[in-house]
Amino acid sequence: MLDAGELLARAEREGVTYLPGRYFAVSRPQPNGLRISFAGMTPEEIRSGLRVLGRIFQSELERAREHAPLIESAALV
Repeated sequence: MLDAGELLARAEREGVTYLPGRYFAVSRPQPNGLRISFAGMTPEEIRSGLRVLGRIFQSELERAREHAPLIESAALV
């Protein structure tokens, strides 16, 4: 499982930030969740930021798969 809090510094180095899901969980911590705010951003800034996050998460997923199988978890909306 990926931990969004652990990947935050990597995203920030590339100019993208978010809040890890652990700040929004009360009874069930969700370390792999995150919240993204799009307020005040242009569509291109949003697309660019999502590309950065996609690249970071994809490379980390590939690295994690080399070391252990991933377990699916429920999405919280």
